[in-house]
Amino acid sequence: KPTSYRMGEELMANLKMFPSINRYKRKSVPVYNYRWGGITSGYNSSLYGDLKLQYYEKLDIAKSYDFLRSIRTTKIEMCNVLFSHLVQLMSFGYGREKAEMFLTEEINNGFVDEITDGVEYNPLRFHLLKEKRQVDLINLAEQESKKMKRKK
Repeated sequence: KPTSYRMGEELMANLKMFPSINRYKRKSVPVYNYRWGGITSGYNSSLYGDLKLQYYEKLDIAKSYDFLRSIRTTKIEMCNVLFSHLVQLMSFGYGREKAEMFLTEEINNGFVDEITDGVEYNPLRFHLLKEKRQVDLINLAEQESKKMKRKK
């Protein structure tokens, strides 16, 4: 296993490997297949935590290679991850109370300010997050959760 993460480990391994690669060869046959199932088909309690830690690693990598323009997209990605976590909580029966507690914690510890600071992005979920409109954000996550359930 290339990293200690359960989710997103291949991206982090690649980000650490790519600076050392002088040459690469493109293959015309698949060498990596993503399989749906296991930890990807249900609520994964380590997903958000892993992706939050990876957020900080990505920022460190961007800064170490003076690739600062990637910070905006890294922040946007984390905003989407946070919203997806809310949807996951609703989708897998953890309910509004758990989602509200999670969101309150991320607002109170300053993480929401960190990932929205200096970033403009159009989706409603981003504006609700940036403005810390918790009830509206939870309602939107609940709506998304219901859409997911109907698709199954």
